[in-house]
Amino acid sequence: MPDGPTADPSPRVDVPPRHPLPWALYLGCSWTWVIGMFLPALLLRDYGWEGFWVFAIPNVIGAAAMGFVLRNADAATRLATEHRQAVRWFSWWTIAFHAFALPWLIEGVLVTGPGFGNGGGLLMAATLMAGMCAVVLQGRWRAVMVAAALVAAVSWGIAAAFLPTLDPDAPQFKPRLTELDLLFFAAPNLLGFLLCPYLDATFLRARASMSVGGGRVAFAVGFGVVFASMIAFAALYGRTILEGVYVEDIQFAAPLQLSLLALFIALQGSLTVALHLRELRRPIPDTLAPPIQRTTQPIVLTLVAVGLIAGLIAALTHREAEYLLPVPELIYRAFLTAYGVVIPAYVWLVIWPNLKPPADPAVDRTRRIFAFAAASILAYPAGLIGFTTGPAWCMALCAAIVTFARLPIGIPRISPATAEVVSEPASN
Repeated sequence: MPDGPTADPSPRVDVPPRHPLPWALYLGCSWTWVIGMFLPALLLRDYGWEGFWVFAIPNVIGAAAMGFVLRNADAATRLATEHRQAVRWFSWWTIAFHAFALPWLIEGVLVTGPGFGNGGGLLMAATLMAGMCAVVLQGRWRAVMVAAALVAAVSWGIAAAFLPTLDPDAPQFKPRLTELDLLFFAAPNLLGFLLCPYLDATFLRARASMSVGGGRVAFAVGFGVVFASMIAFAALYGRTILEGVYVEDIQFAAPLQLSLLALFIALQGSLTVALHLRELRRPIPDTLAPPIQRTTQPIVLTLVAVGLIAGLIAALTHREAEYLLPVPELIYRAFLTAYGVVIPAYVWLVIWPNLKPPADPAVDRTRRIFAFAAASILAYPAGLIGFTTGPAWCMALCAAIVTFARLPIGIPRISPATAEVVSEPASN
């Protein structure tokens, strides 16, 4: 007789859960970036509460809609595989954005608050990110879902502890920009939040792991409830975080609440980074992907990089506006502008299918790639100028460039009923 139980030689398969509620928490937390945690404060300062609603409504609707537009798991898998390079670039850009913004925001809150500054923000961000990455990268899907649930619970708890400290009689934000400026901002904002979700690897993973009905429930609850609550909290602490980053004296929160606010930013941001790193380590199989176009890809990358550099130089040297942004906020907005220009341009020009199938798919792919490159190199500098120093109408100009760059490609499909072939004109 054997001395002990025989070990099972076959390893356990780490299968993602199919129930929508864990995915709802996963989605809501994965989308709570340094955008949702800080941009509402900037928009309240710049445009007042109208700016917050212009940001929040397209953000929630655009992200939730992905669960309906990609009607089934196969649609998400095909998009992720056929455009795997773009999906990976999206993740790396997002990770770099957080690597810059998390220490800046956390340090800003802690230095002028409880006095933990002088490196405390960087230490907190690095420690939490390392721990979160260890759990998310090394753990099975069950551990990932538990981590997302705990982060959501802690975030809601922090909000509950923070809210009683707010002064309801505090003066309201007096917008520094006009309603016309807000209208110009709305154009790239709408493009970004309606189109960016289709390159988010965490969204594609979630949609590919659920049934038709489960995906719709997860995306609706994840963004209509979980994520919406996070950005509502960000609007309420907006004055405090602006004071922490820019002012020497914080008047609207006690040291304990400031420490909790820093913890909230660190936890949410660390989870986002860890989830994207997990997807970079666990790529969706590329059996459906076409060969990489070795000729066009370096050209496109070069042109887009030139556009990004030109945009930064233009914004740094432009001096028309009376209000000049601090350098950290300028860098923050430079990262953010890519989500309103370059990334939606890729989805709109390269991924989104035509009303009629192309006669020659290879020619169609090349045309789309170069339309994307041309639109990016023209629109990014205009968008960055409009979003930083002004004039604000440059933001509307960049949105128009991206939108009308579609003309050489063909008439796009509109009905979500055709979303199962949204990744038809694949390209890398």
